[in-house]
Amino acid sequence: MKPQWRNPALWVGITLVALGAGNWINGQIKLDEYEALASRTAPQQRHDAVQGYRHLDAELSARVLQPLRPAIRWRTLAEEKREFYRVVVTGGRLLILSGVFLLVWSLRSISRQRAWRN
Repeated sequence: MKPQWRNPALWVGITLVALGAGNWINGQIKLDEYEALASRTAPQQRHDAVQGYRHLDAELSARVLQPLRPAIRWRTLAEEKREFYRVVVTGGRLLILSGVFLLVWSLRSISRQRAWRN
């Protein structure tokens, strides 16, 4: 192997591009799968806590029970998996971008070494 091809940045860049492509492809496949699943499943309906109390009207129950209701939105498993695979796809894209940057940088440094030797 020629000494200029022993540049570690070249091999790290190739590895990052390969890993990023794998993450992007697999993440996109799973993301499409879970988006289809999440669009088919309707969000689960919660029972209202004031259902059995007829003397409470909607305005009063909203004012009294507002502090007791959680601020977080309940999500289904498909929605959570979809968000996870969005992160995987984004990570894959960032890995590819980093790998391409390293590849360009290392190939440029190899070409400079060749020009300097000649």
